[in-house]
Amino acid sequence: MSWFRSDVAIAGDRIEFIGGFQGTAAREIDAGGRVVCPGFIDVHTHSDLQALAAPDHMPKVHQGVTTDLIGLDGIGYAPLSRENIEKMHCYWAGLSGELGRDWSWSSIDEFLSEFDGTTSANVAAMVPHGCIRAEVIGFEDRPATNDEMKAMQALTAESFEQGAVALSTGLDYYPCGFADTDELVELASVAARFTAPYVAHQRARRGDGFLDPFRETLEVGRRSGAPVHTSHFGIGATNAGGSAIVLEMLNEARAAGVDITYDAYPYEAGSTGLHIFMPGWAHDGGPDTMLRCVQPGAERERLVQELRNPKAGLVLGTGEHLTMSYVAGDDNEWMEKRRLSVIADELGMDAAEAAAEIMHRSGQRNSGVISRGSEPDIREMIRHPAHMFSSDALLIGSHPHPRSRGNYPRVLGRYVRELGILRLEEAIRHMTSVPAAKFGLSDRGILRRGMAADIVIFDPDTIRDNATYQDPLLLSDGVETVIVNGVPVIDQGAHTHARPGRGLRRS
Repeated sequence: MSWFRSDVAIAGDRIEFIGGFQGTAAREIDAGGRVVCPGFIDVHTHSDLQALAAPDHMPKVHQGVTTDLIGLDGIGYAPLSRENIEKMHCYWAGLSGELGRDWSWSSIDEFLSEFDGTTSANVAAMVPHGCIRAEVIGFEDRPATNDEMKAMQALTAESFEQGAVALSTGLDYYPCGFADTDELVELASVAARFTAPYVAHQRARRGDGFLDPFRETLEVGRRSGAPVHTSHFGIGATNAGGSAIVLEMLNEARAAGVDITYDAYPYEAGSTGLHIFMPGWAHDGGPDTMLRCVQPGAERERLVQELRNPKAGLVLGTGEHLTMSYVAGDDNEWMEKRRLSVIADELGMDAAEAAAEIMHRSGQRNSGVISRGSEPDIREMIRHPAHMFSSDALLIGSHPHPRSRGNYPRVLGRYVRELGILRLEEAIRHMTSVPAAKFGLSDRGILRRGMAADIVIFDPDTIRDNATYQDPLLLSDGVETVIVNGVPVIDQGAHTHARPGRGLRRS
C-alpha cells in the first residue's frame, strides 16, 4: 500500500477516524510534511527487566518502538518459581540487567500484568524454552523423561492460554542447548495447537554450523506443524555472501508449505555475553556450575583449553573481534569499551584465559559486541518479504551496541532514504503489520479505525541514527511524536514520562 494524506483521530486508546476530519479535538498535532505510521514492533529484544527497572524505556521509545517482544532466545523470567527466577537472573543479568526490587510474579499472566501502567511501551511475551526446561528438568544435560515431557508441554500450554505469543528457544544458550530435536518438536507441537510460532535462535554447534542449524529449524516446523520464525537470521552467522544460500533454502521451504519468517537487524556486529563461547559441560548444573568452572583451578584449566580449541560454535580466537560493553563490578569498569585482546594483554593472559577471568570477576554478568557480519548480506536479508526488523538490543552497560538507540532510525535514514534498499512503505511494513500478524497482535501494526492508537510521527528527511560503535549512547534524530495506547510518550522530541504501556496478550 502507498502512503496517502489523511487526518487521524484518537479517542481514548483507539483510533476513532481516518480521513478528512471535520470535528473538534482536545488537542491537535500538525503532522504536515511528516510520516504518520503505526508504532514499531521490535520482535527480538532483551527488555524483560529493563522495561520495568527503567520505565521511561527511552532507548526504545525514542526510536518509535511502541511494543517490545520479550522472552527471546529461550531466556526469560516467567513461568518460573522464585528459586529458578533467582538462578535465571544470576545467569543472564549480563543481558537483561538488574530489576532492583523483589520478584512478584511466577506465571506469564502475572508477569505481563507487571507492565500494565508501569512502563512507557507495551510488551508481549514469548514462552522461553529455558524457563520451561528449568522448571521441569532443571539445568541438567540430559533428555526429558516421558513424564517430564508431558509436564513441559502442560506448562507451555498454560503459558499460551495466559496470552504468550510464541515459543522461543536459544540453542546456543543453556539449558535450551541440552534439548534434542525431538524435544523441540514436542514443545513446538503445543505452539501449533495455538497457531503460535516456534521462534529459534539456531544451534551454531550443529553440523557445519551454517546450513545444518537451519535444517534443524525447518525440521521442527515440518514435524510439529507450527509456524516458524528464525531470530537474527543470516547476519553474523555466515561467511560473506552466505545470505544467498540461506535465502534459497528459505524460499524452497516456503514453496513447500512451511510458514517461515525471520528477523534481522541493520548492523554487521552482534552482541551477547561470554556465556555463548562456553562449552556445554560448563553449563551442566546451571549458574552454580559455571561460577565454579571459571574459578581458578583444574576445571578452569580444562575450560581455557577448550576455549582455545573449540570443537564447535563461536570461535573466541585472539579476542580482537569482541569489545566488552558491560562487566559487572566497580573494579571491572576499566574493561568496558575495550577489546578482549587488549584486556588480555593488560591481564598478562591470552584471550581464552581472559574470557574465563572476566566470567569469574563479573560473576558471569557481562556482555560484549561481536564483529562478524557483512554489509552486502544485510542488504539482501532486509529486502525479503519474509523479513521483519528487530534490534536484539541489550540496554545495559556503558558501551552497548549502537542498535540499542539507533536501530529503527537507521533503517529509515540509511537504508530507505540514502541507499534506497527499501521503499518507505515496505520498510514500515517490516516493522509493523508483518510482525503484528505473525505474533497475533491483531489490534496493532495497522492504522485503521478501532485499532490500538500506537502511532509514530517522524520527519522522513531528517530521521537518522547517531549512535556509533565508538559512541553508542547517542539518541537518534527525526522521531517527533510517539503515542502508546493513545497517550503521547514522546512529544516534540521530548519524553513525557507517561506510563501507558501494557502487557499484551495474543489474540
